[in-house]
Amino acid sequence: MNMRPSWASGPKNKDVSQLEDLSRSYPDAKAATRHALALLEASLTHKRYSPSPNTWRYHELRRDLPYVIHEVDLPDTWILVNREYKPVGSNMRSRDGFAVYEDYPNLHVHMTRKQLVALRFLGSGRALFSGSCTPWNSRSDAKAYIVRLNRLLKAIE
Repeated sequence: MNMRPSWASGPKNKDVSQLEDLSRSYPDAKAATRHALALLEASLTHKRYSPSPNTWRYHELRRDLPYVIHEVDLPDTWILVNREYKPVGSNMRSRDGFAVYEDYPNLHVHMTRKQLVALRFLGSGRALFSGSCTPWNSRSDAKAYIVRLNRLLKAIE
């Protein structure tokens, strides 16, 4: 009997561009953050949590999880971007060119730099995870990320 979860099946050579673009479907950054939490928490219910690059779940996580809160060319305005530095939910790949962050006001977060630094995220204070502790790396990294994501959600509600 095949014990692999249904999201792990499908063709090889999966790519984020094959997924639906959700970036404009979120009404606001809070909804995008709640979606990211729900997706990751659902992923953690699987006994063997290890979304590999050959699974759709891996690409969904890369598309939908906020990686960095990136500055926008508007006063005290930031945007949630994914691991490809595209707006959260975007199916664009890094090599697909630049996204114009100002064109995604639904994903903007309004806070001062001081408020953002007070959230005490990783590195510059804007990263929710790093290359060495990606939420799809291990169950413990995912749980630590959930703590940071909840802190972000509380700050933007």
